[in-house]
Amino acid sequence: MIYNTLLLLNIIIFIIELIDRSVIYAFGFIPERALIEPWRFVTGMFLHGGLIHLFFNMFVLYSVGRLIEPRIGSEEFLKMYLLAGIAGNFLFLIIAYAGFIPKDTIGIGASGAIAGLLGAAYVFYPYITILLFFIIPIPMYAFFFLYLIIEFLGIFTMNYTGIGSAAHLGGALFGYFYSNHIKERERYW
Repeated sequence: MIYNTLLLLNIIIFIIELIDRSVIYAFGFIPERALIEPWRFVTGMFLHGGLIHLFFNMFVLYSVGRLIEPRIGSEEFLKMYLLAGIAGNFLFLIIAYAGFIPKDTIGIGASGAIAGLLGAAYVFYPYITILLFFIIPIPMYAFFFLYLIIEFLGIFTMNYTGIGSAAHLGGALFGYFYSNHIKERERYW
C-alpha cells in the first residue's frame, strides 16, 4: 500500500533531517522562494519540525490511509495526497502574500496532505466514529466541521502558534472537493 511507502519515506527523511538540519532550509516551503523554486511545494511536505510533529502526521496517515487507499486505489490515493499537500502550500503562499505571516516563514510537514485525507474520510465515511484527543467519540462529519473552523481561525494566529493552519485548511478543502469528484465519477462507472 502506498500509504506505508509514504510513511516510511517521511521517517527516512526525518532521520536525514536529524543528521543535517540544513535540509529544512534547502527544501522547506518558503513562500518568498516558492515561485522561483517550485519543488518546495512538494519537498516541504516531507520535512517535519520534530518527533511529535512526525508522529501525529504519520499516525493519521496510517489510520486514515488504511480506510481511503483501498476505497480509491493506490494511484488516486497518491495523487490526492500530493495534490492536497501542494494545495495546502499554495494557500500558505497566498496567506503569506496577503500579509498574515512573513513571506520568509518556513512551512514544513505533511499536514496539508494529511488534512486532505481527512477531507476524503469525511466524504467517504462521514459517520465513522473517531476519538477526539484519543478520548471523546465524535462522528467524522462533526470532527471535520470543527477542524475546518479551527484551521480557518488559526490562519489569523499563525504568527503566534507556528502552526501552518493555512496549509491544513487548503489540504482539507482540496481533499474534500477531490474526493467528491471521485465519488461523483464512480456513480457513472
